[in-house]
Amino acid sequence: MSTRLGLRSCIIALYAFFPALYLFVYLPFVLPRLAMWRAIPWPVVILPILGYGALLFVVAIMLKRCSVLLAHASAIALTNLVFIVGMASLMMPGFKKIEISPLALGQVLLFPITLFVGSVAGFALGKLYAHVTGSKVGEARSG
Repeated sequence: MSTRLGLRSCIIALYAFFPALYLFVYLPFVLPRLAMWRAIPWPVVILPILGYGALLFVVAIMLKRCSVLLAHASAIALTNLVFIVGMASLMMPGFKKIEISPLALGQVLLFPITLFVGSVAGFALGKLYAHVTGSKVGEARSG
């Protein structure tokens, strides 16, 4: 039961990761310092990517079927697309230059498509790790 709860918690964290990052890190901590920086420091870019990758890895090891994996990767990309369009519609900082028009569809879809491809790759790496190490996928590991 605790493994299932842990899996659900990790999946919820994947869905909420980038909106929470924007609301609780970018707006209060990064945005006020942008004028002082010549370039965004590498930890501000790399650490969220590594955190998201670690979550993908954990979820991939715990999931039992690839169809569930693809469904979640698609839904996470769609959730982030809705978030991007919503923030652009509200003219929020970081989204003001995104136009909501059919011509700008590629600009709006770039992040969710990248997120989907990255999610599938992260899930695949987790599955490969589980297979190579012989861990029981979908079951709690003791020790």
